[in-house]
Amino acid sequence: MATARVLKSSILKSGHTSFLLEMPSYRWPTLQSLGLRLLDRSKVFLRRAGTVILLVMVVLWIAAHVPTQNGHAPKIENSLAAPWAAPLSR
Repeated sequence: MATARVLKSSILKSGHTSFLLEMPSYRWPTLQSLGLRLLDRSKVFLRRAGTVILLVMVVLWIAAHVPTQNGHAPKIENSLAAPWAAPLSR
C-alpha cells in the first residue's frame, strides 16, 4: 500500500478523468450461426443423454432376459426385471 501511495503521488499523478466504456453495437444473429449453434448443442445433448439412455436400456434388456429358460428369455414375471415390471402390470 505504501508503494501504491508513493507511485500515485509521483509517477502516476494525473488529473481526474472519468471512466468511459464504449459498448459495441448489437447485431442480430444470422440464421447460419443459429443453425450451427443448434447443431452443436444437439450433438452435446445426444452425447450426454444418449449415453445414459443407452446404458439404462442395456441394463433393462439384460435384466429382462436373465435367467434364461431352455435358451429362451423368461416371462417378465420370472426375470430379474420383475421388481421394475410389477408396478407397470397393475
